[in-house]
Amino acid sequence: MMSPIEHWRLTQNRYQLEGVQCESCAKVYYPQKFLCACGSQKFSSKKLVGRGKILSFTEVFGSSRAFKNMVPYCLALIELEEGPTILTQMTDATLQELSVGQPVRSVFRRYCADGQDGLIYYGLKFVPDFNR
Repeated sequence: MMSPIEHWRLTQNRYQLEGVQCESCAKVYYPQKFLCACGSQKFSSKKLVGRGKILSFTEVFGSSRAFKNMVPYCLALIELEEGPTILTQMTDATLQELSVGQPVRSVFRRYCADGQDGLIYYGLKFVPDFNR
């Protein structure tokens, strides 16, 4: 049986953006799909570059217990360069620094912790990409 830490670390989507690409029409999905809009069920793995643009964003003031120490924080709807749209947490920026159409990139950051002495969870968030 896999330990919780091993399971967390072996889940690829936590540490990199890995989706799938339809072998029939080339449409890219994230997260993984098992049936394409074209009807195909044949996919290959596709590592996504982690860049995109903001479609919409908001600031969260009420949150689950796991994120209560992080409020307020920003969530954004991001259109990745390869096509998929994802909802993700923004970091290293305030609501006033964000705008629709703004380029963003993925970064590896802390998500939350299980109490003061518990497990610390890490994964991908997005930041403004001022270099593009």
